[in-house]
Amino acid sequence: MEAFFFLVFGALATLVAGLELSKTSKDRINTSSAFNSFKNNYLVVYSLMMAGDWLQGPYVYYLYSHYGFGKGEIGQLFIAGFGSSMLFGTIVGSLADKKGRKRACVTYCITYILSCITKHSPQYKVLMLGRVLGGIATSLLFSAFESWLVAEHNKRGFDQQWLSITFSKAIFLGNGLMAILSGLFGNVLVDSLQLGPVAPFDAASCFLAIGMIVILSTWTENYGDPSENKDLLTQFRGAAAAIAADEKITLLGAIQSLFEGSMYTFVFLWTPALSPNDEDIPHGFIFATFMLSSMVGSSIASRLLAHPNPKVESYMQIVFLISSAALMLPVVTNFLVPPSGMKGGGISVSGCIQLIGFCTFEACVGIFWPSIMKMRSQYIPEEARSTIMNFFRIPLNIFVCIALYNVKALPMTVMFGMCSLFLFVASMLQRRLMMIAEIHKSTENYKKQKPKSGKGQNLLSVTSDDKKFTGRKSKSRELKIEFLLLFQTKVLCSQYKVGDLDSWGIPTAANPLVYAKWSKYHSFKIGDSLLFLYPPSQDSVIQVTEESYNSCNLKDPILYMNNGNSLFNITKPGEYFFTSGEPGHCQKKQKLYVYVAGGNGSALAPSDGPSALPDTAASPSYPIDFGSIPHPPSSSPSLGGLFPFFLTAVIGSATWAIINGFM
Repeated sequence: MEAFFFLVFGALATLVAGLELSKTSKDRINTSSAFNSFKNNYLVVYSLMMAGDWLQGPYVYYLYSHYGFGKGEIGQLFIAGFGSSMLFGTIVGSLADKKGRKRACVTYCITYILSCITKHSPQYKVLMLGRVLGGIATSLLFSAFESWLVAEHNKRGFDQQWLSITFSKAIFLGNGLMAILSGLFGNVLVDSLQLGPVAPFDAASCFLAIGMIVILSTWTENYGDPSENKDLLTQFRGAAAAIAADEKITLLGAIQSLFEGSMYTFVFLWTPALSPNDEDIPHGFIFATFMLSSMVGSSIASRLLAHPNPKVESYMQIVFLISSAALMLPVVTNFLVPPSGMKGGGISVSGCIQLIGFCTFEACVGIFWPSIMKMRSQYIPEEARSTIMNFFRIPLNIFVCIALYNVKALPMTVMFGMCSLFLFVASMLQRRLMMIAEIHKSTENYKKQKPKSGKGQNLLSVTSDDKKFTGRKSKSRELKIEFLLLFQTKVLCSQYKVGDLDSWGIPTAANPLVYAKWSKYHSFKIGDSLLFLYPPSQDSVIQVTEESYNSCNLKDPILYMNNGNSLFNITKPGEYFFTSGEPGHCQKKQKLYVYVAGGNGSALAPSDGPSALPDTAASPSYPIDFGSIPHPPSSSPSLGGLFPFFLTAVIGSATWAIINGFM
C-alpha cells in the first residue's frame, strides 16, 4: 500500500504544477509595479508568520507527551488554547482596530515568541500560560494581518479585484508551500539533527522575529476607528450591532464558523479514521499530501477569482456541497466496506477511499480561504474589521472545545456526519447570501439607471427596454428579483442607531465617511426606523432635498428634529437625505443618505424624480414620519445577548436554511 501514497502525492504534485504552468493571460490580472511590490512584501511577511505557526503544529502534542503528561492533561492544554482564543480574541481584535493593525501584528510576533519560550519548561502551569498566549496569538494571526492588508490596499488606491491575487497567493504560499517546507524542516531538526522536540519552537521564534523586523521597517500603520471618544466596550457593542443589523455579515459569520469548525474537527479525526486498527501510516507524508491538495484548491481559486464570473458567492455553494460529501465518506464506507479486524499492517481499502475524500476536502479548504477573504473584504465594514472577524471565531472555538472534550465519547461516524451536516448547512447559507447580494446589486444598478420620464414605473418596466435585458431569460431574472424584493419586506422591522455611534455628531478626522459607510453596509426596508441620538443643546437633525444635501443648504428643511432622541420611521420607498441642522456641520460630513427599495415588488424612483410624484401632486411630496422612542429595545444587541445569538447561528441554522435558503 506504500505505492498508493506515492501515487496520490505524485498525482497531486503534477496537478499543482500543471495548474500553475498552464495559466494564460486570461487567468491573470494585469497589475501595476507598485502593487506587485506591495503584494510581495506582504507575502514575505505572511509566509514567515505561517512558517512560525506550522513549525509548531506537528510537535505540540509530541512535546507534551515527552514531558510525561497524559492524554487528559494534554487535552486540557489544547482546550485552554482554543478557550483563550475565544475569550480574548474579540478584545485583541477591538484593540487592533483602535490602536493600529501594524501594532497588532507586532504584538502577534511577540506573543507567539513568548509562547514558544514557555515550551522549554516542563512545568504544567508554564505550559498552560504558553497555550493561553498561543490562543491570543492565533486570534491576531487570523484577523490583524488580513485587516491591515485590506485597509492598506484601499488606502493606496489599488483596484479592488487585485485583492484576490494577494489572497490566493498568500494561501498558496503560507498555507500550502510553507506548511510542507516547515514539516520537512522540523523533521530535520528533530530526527536528523536530534536537537529535541523543543527545536522547532526555537526555529519558529527565529522566523517570527525576522517577520517582526520586516513589519517594523516596511509597514505603515492603519486603523479601524481610532476615535478617542470610543472606549473598548462601545467599540465591542458597535461591532455586535453591525453583525446583527446586516444579514450579509451575519450569514458570512455563520458560514465561516460552520466551515472552520468542521475543518478543525477534521484535524483531530483524520488520524484515527485512517488507522482505526493501529495501521502503520506515514503521518508526515499524509500531512504533506493534504497540503498539496490545499495548494491545488488555492490554485483553482486564483483562476476563479481572476474572472468576473462565476461570482464567489455562487461557486462557494458548490465547494461546500463537495466538502460535505467528502466528509460523509467515512460514514458511507463504515456501512459499505467490511471493517478489518486485523491489528497493525498497512492502510485498508476503506482507508484508501477515505484518503481520497480527505484530499478532496483539503482542496476545498484551499478554495475556501482566499474566497472567504474576498467576501470579508466586500461585506465587513472597515472601522470594525478585526473586531468582527474575531466575533466570528467565538462560535468556532466553542464548537472545537466541545468537540475536543467529547472526541472519545462520540463515535467517529457521528462526528464526521455532524461535520458533513454543518457543511451542507453552510452551502444553504451561502445560497441565501448570494440572493441577498443580488438584491443589493439590483437596487444599486437601478439607482444608477434613474428614468428620465414616466410615472410610477416599476423595476421591470424600467429595465425591459434596456438592450441588456432582452429575451425570456432576462424577464425571468427580473421577475425573480421582483419576488425577492417582495419577500425581503416580510421579515421583522428593525431600529437602527445612526452610524452605530454614541451620538449623532461631526465625524472624526480618522473616519470622515462614517455615515456613508454605515449606510452602504445596511439594507433598509419599509417599517424600519432611524434613531438619531445627540445632546439637544448642541445638535439637531433635518431632512432635506437631494439638492440641499449636496450643497449643504439648511434653509427650508422638509423636517426638523431637535429633541435629542429623534426617531425617523421609514414608511415609503425612495431616497432620504439628512444632515445636521447646525451651521458648518454638513460641510464636515455630518450628513446621511439612505436608500429604501420598494416593498411591493418594485423599486420606485427617488423622491426628487418626477416619476415618484403622484399624478395629483402640485408640488413635491416627501415621506415624513416622526414619533417618540418606543419601549422595545433597538436592533443593536446588548453585550450579554451576543453569545446566544452566535450559538443559534451555528447550532440552529439548519432549520433556518431549509426554510429560507431556497426562497
